[in-house]
Amino acid sequence: MIKKIFSHSLIYAIGPQIPKVIGLFLLPLLTPNLTRNDFGIWGTIMAYTMFFTSARDLGLTVPLLNSFYKSKQRWVWVWRQIIAYLLSFGVFIAVAQGLLLFFVFPESASKDKVLIISFLTIQCLLFDVPILIGTRYFQILEKPVGISIISIFSGLLSIGIQYYCIVNLKMGYLGWFYANFISIGAMALCYLLVLLKLKFYPIFSFKYLKPRLRVALPMIPHNYSSYLLNSSDRVILDFYKIPISQIGLYNLSYMWGNYMEVLGNAIGTAVGPMYFQLFNEEKNNKVLKSYYLTDFLQALFVVGSFLVAIWSKELFSLFIKNNNLIEAYSIAIVIVMSYSYRPLYWGIVNKMQFEENTRRLWKISFFSGMLNVVLNLILVPFFGFKVVAFTTFFALIYQGFIGYTFKENRNIIKRGKLLFWLALILFSTFLAFFYKDSSILFKTVISILSLSLCFVYIRKSIKILISK
Repeated sequence: MIKKIFSHSLIYAIGPQIPKVIGLFLLPLLTPNLTRNDFGIWGTIMAYTMFFTSARDLGLTVPLLNSFYKSKQRWVWVWRQIIAYLLSFGVFIAVAQGLLLFFVFPESASKDKVLIISFLTIQCLLFDVPILIGTRYFQILEKPVGISIISIFSGLLSIGIQYYCIVNLKMGYLGWFYANFISIGAMALCYLLVLLKLKFYPIFSFKYLKPRLRVALPMIPHNYSSYLLNSSDRVILDFYKIPISQIGLYNLSYMWGNYMEVLGNAIGTAVGPMYFQLFNEEKNNKVLKSYYLTDFLQALFVVGSFLVAIWSKELFSLFIKNNNLIEAYSIAIVIVMSYSYRPLYWGIVNKMQFEENTRRLWKISFFSGMLNVVLNLILVPFFGFKVVAFTTFFALIYQGFIGYTFKENRNIIKRGKLLFWLALILFSTFLAFFYKDSSILFKTVISILSLSLCFVYIRKSIKILISK
């Protein structure tokens, strides 16, 4: 079990994220050529765009996948119809997105308004569907290597274009939009060639659209949770006319959270099947290995997040070569620690999915997103842009713990253990923030102590997980 977590299963999960990791090491070269405004313009525009892309699939991936497993003779025909639905819906999305961007576009980037809106419109119309269908095709065939190869190719292309446009051509924020458009286009072309080879041509027949939407549309609130938690804050900051430079500072600090999310998604992808296997075994086994898997991962995540948070000042100094941007490290501490809840979330969500008790999943995901939005709307006018880091922290912690309060889930983890993890996350966040400017020697000592305590704590979980 432990070997799987740290070996081949993680290779498949992390493979597509390699370019993002490389992009981290590109920051020292990019940041001297960027300003707070550049980060603010990029973050604000993409936040408005993601409002639409979060619902781009209409939840149709559910009938898409179900048709493959339940209609072996007709699934290709169903997929071709869904392709037509998504292409048609893309026209409405593109128009609505373009109109919204036209009116909310940052004034400081107005000279590039037409170009950027054109890039995003073309992506919505032509690129999104091949990528969506292509990735699902490789997933159902259990061929993650294909997805990894295309993702790595696209990501490396994006990195190269970013460097050329931002460092060589001094294009600032516009370099990101060129890199995004070209790399996403290249990814779409790769998947399109696969779909054309398979003759997945769209069938524009809407006879069965209504029953499929009846199944698909309830997924939209769940899909929107990620947007509400991770991107809506930029929209709210813009709504309250927070200066674009301050939005940029927050957007830069959130990049550290994005890297934590990348790591979390990778490990989550790897351990998901393990949870299902353990849940199945536990029917006839009194040892609840799934509990110890969650406990093991949670300890690693809290300590790992704490180490990144307490060393954030030094990490920013290493990767951010711009004195006007380094101060974002203090906000990054809170955002990084907000992602330390992830294993608790996986434990409860995978359990509910395994038991086909999904009717309340949206109360975990969508409610936490709405909580984040409501808190931001109330608090930003009083406390400014930095408060959104704390509201995100609160909403994400809520997402990790609230599922265990449902009646059917109260026996999965004892209340005392949940309180222990909550207290540890809060204490670690306070400790990292309070000692963020301490000496290197002090941070080294507390880091070694944290790792030692973690190792002592997880020994029992490791022993149980590796047992037959």
